[in-house]
Amino acid sequence: MAALSPDPGSYIQSILDTDLYKLRQYAILELYPDVDVKYRFTNRGGTRFTRDMHAAVSKAIQHLETLSLTPAERAFLERRCPYFPPSYLDYLSSFRFRPSSQVRLTFVPLESESDPEGEWGSFELEVEGTWLETILYEVPLMSIISEAYFTHVDTHWDYVYPDGSLGIALTDTFTTKPFFDDFVANPERARRWKGLRQDSGDPLKFIPVAKEAFERVGADPAKKVVVFSDSLDVERCIKLKKAADAAGIGSSFGVGTHLTNDFRRVDEPVLQDEPGAGPVRTEGESSKALNMVIKLYSIAGQPCVKISDELTKNTGDPEAVALVKQRFGLEAHGGEPTDSRWGPTV
Repeated sequence: MAALSPDPGSYIQSILDTDLYKLRQYAILELYPDVDVKYRFTNRGGTRFTRDMHAAVSKAIQHLETLSLTPAERAFLERRCPYFPPSYLDYLSSFRFRPSSQVRLTFVPLESESDPEGEWGSFELEVEGTWLETILYEVPLMSIISEAYFTHVDTHWDYVYPDGSLGIALTDTFTTKPFFDDFVANPERARRWKGLRQDSGDPLKFIPVAKEAFERVGADPAKKVVVFSDSLDVERCIKLKKAADAAGIGSSFGVGTHLTNDFRRVDEPVLQDEPGAGPVRTEGESSKALNMVIKLYSIAGQPCVKISDELTKNTGDPEAVALVKQRFGLEAHGGEPTDSRWGPTV
């Protein structure tokens, strides 16, 4: 997947996550503090949304009630916006969003034979209260809707391959456990994927986990595939194929080193006038392949990491690796997080 979906509670992190022009409309405090108003959301482009997106928007809206102007933020406004009178800064310091009583969000499913479960639809969103208490909603609400749309509906991968034809997800970017936690949390997206790639850990343990994950999101495992790609040879592929067939899930294989590293070691090598002109020698053991990779190390100056289910495959800047391990509770890993969320590390 493109990325782990961020917690909707992180969409808006400050009361100052807004446009300056909104804060400059403080004349309402002096002239119209008690006027009742109603705001209504209009989706001009008719873009379709999903139930998962609706849930994320709803959670993010409720999170707004936790925000307030901090002393540091007030000091920032005093320095950068000296035209704000102290009385207005006092008001902003005491201001609180009250979405439970001021905001109404409703998901309206589309009536479509191709979507009998009503996963797709539109939003009805209204904000109601005094003008003074509701004017700051506009910018954060639009930001929330946009953030949720691009993390739950229009992802980069879906944009390029909307039918999911190349939807094979690598499961061990941050170990498989965080992956499966996120996988089952977004059933609509998970059902579109064709399969999962297993590239570290125990493949025989991975098979039942992958099967259960697809079942939990309402997908038929028999129509999905596990792509095995970790240190495979022909014998191992046959073994995994039998195990996947027995479990009722499809399988595919990415075999690299075993098929391409076809050199043999010989005790008494013979120098040939022309390489390959002499007889084929079949004695000796297969030559040991180099164990090496080239991985993405940074993007736009920011370090990249990969934390697989095998310790020796972890790559990236050590400080960044430590930070990501802390984020997912993987300090002791290799893999096993400190809590007991659903997806087991395999």
